[in-house]
Amino acid sequence: WEFKFQHMSGSQIQGATIDLEKGETKTVKLLAKPPMDSPLGSNILTVTSQSSESTVSDSTTVNFIVDPSYQPGWVEQNPGFGCAPGNACDFEITLRNDGDGQDTFALTTEQILTQDGWTFGLKWDQSTMITLPKGGTEIITITANLAIDALPGMRANSAFIATSQADPTKISTIRANVTASMVSIASVGVDPIDVPA
Repeated sequence: WEFKFQHMSGSQIQGATIDLEKGETKTVKLLAKPPMDSPLGSNILTVTSQSSESTVSDSTTVNFIVDPSYQPGWVEQNPGFGCAPGNACDFEITLRNDGDGQDTFALTTEQILTQDGWTFGLKWDQSTMITLPKGGTEIITITANLAIDALPGMRANSAFIATSQADPTKISTIRANVTASMVSIASVGVDPIDVPA
C-alpha cells in the first residue's frame, strides 16, 4: 500500500510529523492507494502515532474498501471489412469485460469518415446495453450499407464506443473501416457447337 498524510486544507504533511501543544488535537487526512493485486472489499490497516518520546505511542485501525475496477475492452484492433456496392453487409466485433467485476456497457457509434448514401454503425436490432461478467465477451453486430454507385476502394470509418455504467469515466473505442469491394460480373454458358445434336 502507498499512503500519505495531509492537513485538512489539502497540503501535505512533510515527513508525516505534527507538532502538538499539550491538550491540542488536530484532524488529518490519510490517503491510501492499494496495490494492483490488493483483494477486493474490506481491508483493515493499523495507523500508529509515535511520540518523540520513544516510549509513548498509540494506534488505531482504519477500514478501507477496495472497489473493483471497471473497464470495457475490444478484442479486435481497428478491423477492416469489405462490402460490395449496393449491398448491406453485417460484420462482428467482440466486446470484453476487462474489469474486476460484472458491469453493463452502453454502446454508441460515431461516424468518422462518411460517404454519400452510406451508413456504417450498429445493426438495427443490436442491443445498446450489454451486461458481462468479469472476463466475459459478447459478439456485437455492426452493419454497412453502401451506395450502388460506390467506387471500388472508397471507404467509411466509424468509431464504436463502449462505456462502463459502473464507472462512466471508463470507455473503450474501436475504429473500424468498411471498403467498397470490386464487383465482378461473370456468366457461364455452353458454346452452341459443344451442344450434342
